[in-house]
Amino acid sequence: MAYGPTQVKIRRSMKKYEFVKWSNGLEWLKLEPKLLDEQILFAKKNNLHYFICHLHPADEIIDFSMFEQLNVFGFNCNFNVSKSNATINNFNNLRILICPFSEPLTLISFFSLTKLERLEITWNYKIEGLSELVNLKDLRLWKYKPSLKKLNEFNKYIGIEKMMLVQATIDSVDGIQGLNQLTELEIARPKGFKSFFTEDLEDCLINLKELELSFCKELNYDSIPQINNLIKFTITDGGDKIESLAFILKKMPNLEILICYDTTLRDGNLKYLLKHKSLKKVTIQHKKHYNIKEEEINFLLQENKTKR
Repeated sequence: MAYGPTQVKIRRSMKKYEFVKWSNGLEWLKLEPKLLDEQILFAKKNNLHYFICHLHPADEIIDFSMFEQLNVFGFNCNFNVSKSNATINNFNNLRILICPFSEPLTLISFFSLTKLERLEITWNYKIEGLSELVNLKDLRLWKYKPSLKKLNEFNKYIGIEKMMLVQATIDSVDGIQGLNQLTELEIARPKGFKSFFTEDLEDCLINLKELELSFCKELNYDSIPQINNLIKFTITDGGDKIESLAFILKKMPNLEILICYDTTLRDGNLKYLLKHKSLKKVTIQHKKHYNIKEEEINFLLQENKTKR
């Protein structure tokens, strides 16, 4: 799961203004403090809806209220470029909000931003209404600290397709088991994450295709539930407490890609990988006690596929 703050495909210039074009075709106007007044007029005249607003500390502070005259669909910014972030609350047609590496200086309320489909943000106490984003399809959240250390606040996200949580303080992902549209889930560097779900669950995450767990060193990996439609499973920096992946992979009958890197499995017998009926490719960092290397695993998997 390749997640970043933005996915930039190409850059180009229109007149003297710089645009960023995403791989999905959306074009974002890159705002410059010294040109801001004329850029706002240009955007209004040309019916532009997507804006990037990132400034260095020495640059001027921007008044976000200038954007209220525009119909803003996408806003990619650092909160510290404005003394008041509250104006964002008035962007009623906002579809995309990207501001992952700064925290709001004033209250951000999502009660009025219910059209949001993609959100990248660092959580703090000045954010409210997160659970009201019922149209959300893509959530990338940093430093989330729910009071119950679970994800119950997200159980309304019935249409969500992608979710990434970085440095979340959670003990489980309880609350997302009913999100049947979820196809990609990434958990990275969590604090206190010990059990995937606190109860044994069946028929959950039925459309999940990709699961990535990074720096989840406290997690009991055997607590991962049956995920019948999972295609890609990634473990990075998993520590040295995982006994084996044999039991886990039995819960992933349609898995095709396994990535296990910067992680030491205690049981060096990896022959069970060759018995998995759907596995096509394995990327695994070799350790001295492993009885088979990555190259041989993939060769034999391909050979087995040919025989079937």
